[in-house]
Amino acid sequence: MIFKKMFIAVFLLEFTTIVGCETVKGAGEGAKKDWQNAQELDAKMRQELW
Repeated sequence: MIFKKMFIAVFLLEFTTIVGCETVKGAGEGAKKDWQNAQELDAKMRQELW
């Protein structure tokens, strides 16, 4: 039962990633952009809140 739920979750995650970015390369590039945005947001939060 747990294996079935884990399989479905992993499948949906992979399917969404590939379909959303259309290619694995696109997914990698998207992840890089997301990481850069997260770092910029973190820097802004540190500046404003600390």
